[in-house]
Amino acid sequence: MRLKPGGRAIITHNGFVDTALSVLLLVGHGLKFAVLHSILVPLAEEKMTHVSKALVQSELNQSLHQYGPYSFGEVHIVEIC
Repeated sequence: MRLKPGGRAIITHNGFVDTALSVLLLVGHGLKFAVLHSILVPLAEEKMTHVSKALVQSELNQSLHQYGPYSFGEVHIVEIC
């Protein structure tokens, strides 16, 4: 991705996929990372089979939530500039 000087990009970013690392990478390239909004979205059972048990344990009740048989993940609307 390339931004013109003063440009910005709006993307989605899974909250449970190392947001801190994304921030470090972008800052290292002279960019800013700002979370504009966060929402919980349902995660399909098929997607959850690809999420490691260690990640689920570390993010449970933070950016991953389970209600009965249903899983939800936090998704951030992010501005990069």
